[in-house]
Amino acid sequence: MKKLFFVIKIFVFCFINIPVNLITKDVLIETENFYSENLKKEIVSSLKNYICSEKASKNKLGSICSQLKKKYRIIKKIELNYIAPDNIECKITAARPLFTVNNKFVITDKKRLFDYSIFELFDKNKINNFFVLESFLKDKMPIKIYDFLKNLSKDITDNYYLIYKKPTQIFLKPKNFDCNNNSNNNFFILLDSNSINLNKIKNMENIKNMSSNVILNKKLLKKCKLFDLRFNNRILVKFVGLDFWGRGLWD
Repeated sequence: MKKLFFVIKIFVFCFINIPVNLITKDVLIETENFYSENLKKEIVSSLKNYICSEKASKNKLGSICSQLKKKYRIIKKIELNYIAPDNIECKITAARPLFTVNNKFVITDKKRLFDYSIFELFDKNKINNFFVLESFLKDKMPIKIYDFLKNLSKDITDNYYLIYKKPTQIFLKPKNFDCNNNSNNNFFILLDSNSINLNKIKNMENIKNMSSNVILNKKLLKKCKLFDLRFNNRILVKFVGLDFWGRGLWD
């Protein structure tokens, strides 16, 4: 009887051919920062498939993480750990949305652009939207532009819309912009990436009020004021028509 039991045991082990350290039971998966149920389900399903196809022994966990992050760029971090000889726990953390660009893309803390569709459950009104020329919008946003937008002060993002044309041409438009002739808010600000200075913007406010009082030419009053703050010791005031900005630039 003992001999028969031993033969059956050997036969079953050889037939199944499972290594001792193979994950054979449960995979406990936790997710964080996902704002698309469909994408989350797809990634979780892919992880389970990788584990099965790779016969996920402990020395292959790193390979599984690399494959999954390569396939899904939204993933920022994956933690895989054994909690028992045949069980594993996993935490998948997605990149965090920081701001939107051109009302079409989401920029995350991985400095990458993603389509709106994978953030369908995220309230995009909670983060700022910036306008950037399409030529800058590649798979990965240039570090200088990313750092510039990320580090803008709240005083600016609360009160102005921003369009980034190039490092030497960055425009601010008041959120309460009013193109009426007699409005005190029909102005724009021109900056470069090195000249954003809150004190300078406050000084500009005084010049703005003063310029409206001293200009006698009614034709000029019908134009928008452009305050150029790119110089160290002066602020230039120009008068431009709305067509200067190009149709749809701020829509």
